[in-house]
Amino acid sequence: LADWVLLGRLGMYMGDMSTGINAFAHASELAPDDIDIQLGYAELLVRSQENDDNIKASVVLVKILSQEGNNIQALSLFGYNAFELKDYVQAIRAWQVLLNNLPPNDKRIQMIEDSIAMARKQMLIPSSPK
Repeated sequence: LADWVLLGRLGMYMGDMSTGINAFAHASELAPDDIDIQLGYAELLVRSQENDDNIKASVVLVKILSQEGNNIQALSLFGYNAFELKDYVQAIRAWQVLLNNLPPNDKRIQMIEDSIAMARKQMLIPSSPK
C-alpha cells in the first residue's frame, strides 16, 4: 500500500499524471476507507486535464464528504473541481460550507470569497455556442 502511495506522489511531483492516478487508484482500492489516500487520489484526479478523471474526482470527493462533511481539503477540492466542470452551484455550495469551517482570520477566506464571486459571475454569462 505504501509503495502505491509513494509511486502516486512521485508521479504527481514528476508531472506524470497517468502514473500518479493509476498508482493512487490501486492504493484507493486497497484502502477504500483511508481518507488520506482517498484525498490524494482525488487531488490527482482534480488536477487531470481529462474530463472523465474530473468526474471520478467528484465521486471520490462525495464519498469523503459523506464521511467527513467538514473536511477542509475535500471541500476545497470539490469546489474547485465543480467550478472546472462548470457546476457553479455546487462549487458555491462547497465553498460556502468551507467558509463556515475556517477560523475567522484565515488567510484563505478572501480567496474563497473571490472564487464564489467568480462562480456567481460565470452563472450569469451565457455559454457560447460550439
